[in-house]
Amino acid sequence: MPPQDPLPTRHPETPAGAEAAPSPRKEEPLSLPLLLEFSRTLPSAPRVYHQISRLISDPNVDLAEVTALMKLDPSLTARMIRIANSAYFGLAYRVESLEDAATQLGLREINHLLGSVVLRDAFFHRLPFYGLKADEFCSRCLTTGHANELLAQRTGADPGLAYLTGLLHSIGQLVLGLFLAKNRPELRLPVPTPVLAIDAERTHFGTDHVEIASLLLKDWKFGDDIITPVSWQHRPAEAPDHERETAALHLAIHLADAVERHLPSPDAEGGCPPDPVCCPLLGLDPADLPVLTRQVQELAQKSRRFFGLVEKSPSPGAP
Repeated sequence: MPPQDPLPTRHPETPAGAEAAPSPRKEEPLSLPLLLEFSRTLPSAPRVYHQISRLISDPNVDLAEVTALMKLDPSLTARMIRIANSAYFGLAYRVESLEDAATQLGLREINHLLGSVVLRDAFFHRLPFYGLKADEFCSRCLTTGHANELLAQRTGADPGLAYLTGLLHSIGQLVLGLFLAKNRPELRLPVPTPVLAIDAERTHFGTDHVEIASLLLKDWKFGDDIITPVSWQHRPAEAPDHERETAALHLAIHLADAVERHLPSPDAEGGCPPDPVCCPLLGLDPADLPVLTRQVQELAQKSRRFFGLVEKSPSPGAP
């Protein structure tokens, strides 16, 4: 977990002049055990998805293993089949089983679709503190997942693991945002984008979304190859290990932020430039950032279509 002190008064990613006015007053420090207990009210879907995604990432995985694990959740199985039969995929014939869906779509597409379902179930919440509507928060998570997967493909890392890490990178913002919405609904983040939230969080609450995410992922028994990049996502140069994965996640977050804010590149005017350590560590040229941003934008458009399918396919018994 990143060290708690000291932290700079202005985050190194914050563009000069972008500091916003502080909140009306400093809040009482939030208890991490209290936040962890609060997080246990969230759906368990991310933990299930973690197990399935790990299987899918194994090049030698047996399709039967993947579908057997997914079938442990009958509601999930029914929704996946229903979505696979939608006009979007245009399959030649109607699938009647999870095995049919996985065979027709392929495990990579199943992984993307499953990620959208999990986000819809667990992450679809309005977060007033961060100024995000439910669909905006999910869009940021999905876009980061696709950006991280793209970087993994470019650098020879595990694309499935990268996608999962990107989806989960904001789990701490979800927990803190929901906690504040319930207990301090009037509070608002005093910075222009959630990417710059960490200093304001620590100043006013004594903790931040990265520390909360680290605690939660450890509680959920995730591996260090996910916990470390998430824990150091804003300070990649200080990651104790998994340096390339951490640099990739950091860059993915900034690419996704540029896409969500309709900027041509993270280092464009008004953007949040990534840590300069990232591109050399990943073997990328900083001049490629605009091209990568456009590629992520195209992937984000696809992810939004996926998410639209999921929204139209609520779980059985949902209101």
